[in-house]
Amino acid sequence: MFSCQQEDIEQREIEVFEPDPSLNIKNSEESNASISIDGNTYYAGFGYNPVVDQSFPMAMYSSDIYESTHISNPLSVSIKIIKTNKQLEVFVKNGQSRVYNNEVFISNGGNINDFENSITISENTTTIVARINIERYKYITDGLPFFNTEAQQLVEDRKISQFINTYGPMYIESQVLGGHVYYFYTYRDSNFESNVVSEYEYKIKSYIQKFFGIHSGLNLTIEERERIENTLLSQGIYSSVPGFEPRIVRNTTQFENEISRLQSYLNSHPEKASTVQLKLKPYSYMINLPALRDVFNEQSKCFLDAEKWKLIQADILFIKNNTTNSILRRDSNIAIEEINVQVQKSENCDDSITPSDQQYNSLKQRYTNEIDS
Repeated sequence: MFSCQQEDIEQREIEVFEPDPSLNIKNSEESNASISIDGNTYYAGFGYNPVVDQSFPMAMYSSDIYESTHISNPLSVSIKIIKTNKQLEVFVKNGQSRVYNNEVFISNGGNINDFENSITISENTTTIVARINIERYKYITDGLPFFNTEAQQLVEDRKISQFINTYGPMYIESQVLGGHVYYFYTYRDSNFESNVVSEYEYKIKSYIQKFFGIHSGLNLTIEERERIENTLLSQGIYSSVPGFEPRIVRNTTQFENEISRLQSYLNSHPEKASTVQLKLKPYSYMINLPALRDVFNEQSKCFLDAEKWKLIQADILFIKNNTTNSILRRDSNIAIEEINVQVQKSENCDDSITPSDQQYNSLKQRYTNEIDS
């Protein structure tokens, strides 16, 4: 489960959709720019703290927010071989967060808990997961925005703590709305080895890729195609777009019809789109104040630390819930208590956080030895 394997994600980007120019809206308060997620409302220009997932009022004029008519990659497809629930979780979170060039990027691949009724992963099965990512709307701040009167006064008075408490440590520079659809194809064959990606499974993946217009160059014989079709155990679908009912894809024509249906649905129901990506910037981008830049840098580091420890937390929880070894379960319980402390410290930006996670690698190796034995 935790051993390194060759990266097997295939991605395809297709320019098949042109946003409607009539949707260019200059004032966010008159648009559908806002989006509610878990009770919180976000859109470009709002203050935001990614460490604790908290939004803040807007420090800039709302007229500086508009809907962009340009989407660089309106459609992309990712396909991966999945052998364990942990691999699925990593695939869903792939590229979920990063800090680059004084900007924080947060991508939303969906909630892993929502897939429970769509897919069952167990020993001696292999699942091919295809994810369609649709980007429909993009809201961005217009050029170099200006602080509103209240925010400007706090900055001029150097009341940085009050400013951060009111408007957050950074702001949402852009927000892309759209949706995801996941397609699951699960196979069972007596020759499959648990947790090991075989040459034959790559053939299954190549077979599925063609449904989505991706050609690997691997030619399958008639016998291989028949074997793949005969070992199909189940199929599943999950859509992050409320009200949209996806259909299973078995060929490129069905894939193209699905894309057309989904784009048409989002065009008719823009309120159903959810956040696909947020890009955050420091307030020092608007005014060159080192104190604001320092707050951004500190919060960015805490955010990445928290994300790291949450992934470690998920790893050890998986071991605790799946191991049959009582000693390993006991040690995992102890580790979880320690990790919970580290997550809390990260969210509080506590300088006493333990920087190394190497001590938990032995638990992962012990579990790997268990399932390989």
